[in-house]
Amino acid sequence: DRELPDAARERIRAIALANPFVRDLHDLKTRSSGQARFIQFHLELDGDMSLGAAHDIASALELAIRAELGADVEVETHIEPMVADELSGQNIEASGLAAIASALGPR
Repeated sequence: DRELPDAARERIRAIALANPFVRDLHDLKTRSSGQARFIQFHLELDGDMSLGAAHDIASALELAIRAELGADVEVETHIEPMVADELSGQNIEASGLAAIASALGPR
């Protein structure tokens, strides 16, 4: 067994990240054993997306990868929800806002 070439791994990432719904791809694992090739990765999608929509996106990516690398490639996708980070902070008083605006200068 050995890992697929770097060019194939980069192409897999490019195919996945070209989809506007894909937030990230990680834990990409590839291997070949004789003529058989295997690809596995974790796909991060919007956590508010329906399971059906997430599955459709993963299936479309698997088909696109097979179209590029060969129909005999086995592709396994793990779907993970990505939740947007909330910004922490506090409200600013009007005087503080005026000071920031002044420091930034005119628009």
